[in-house]
Amino acid sequence: MNMTKQERMVDILTDLGYKPRIDKDGDIYFMYQMKHIYVIVNQPVETYYSVFMPIIYSVDEGEEQLVLAACNKMTREIRCMKTFLDSDYKKVSSVFEFYSTEADLRMQIKEALDTIVTASRLFSKQMKEIIDLKNE
Repeated sequence: MNMTKQERMVDILTDLGYKPRIDKDGDIYFMYQMKHIYVIVNQPVETYYSVFMPIIYSVDEGEEQLVLAACNKMTREIRCMKTFLDSDYKKVSSVFEFYSTEADLRMQIKEALDTIVTASRLFSKQMKEIIDLKNE
């Protein structure tokens, strides 16, 4: 019997010790290192996955340009991860995107989780560097 993409991911996450749940959109969500993580499985390509971490940073009024510069810097430096200003311009989120064969999926999801969980720390570092450059 062939498993769905969602079932495969839930099995892997459960086997890794997490408690994945399915939201109303069919996405998988769980806690990883005290962070809310989503795995978006409803993608048009069967081998494509997105690991999403919402709200890694809250934007203060007037710092949108600095935030965009920090997002751009992170996206340039970490190839598989995109960091972006949400559509309300008040929050920054990150997504780690990858293609994977079924054989490599367990290893790939572990790498994605290890990378994305550092997003908020890396973003804060990027913001500090940009603010320092601006103040020189």
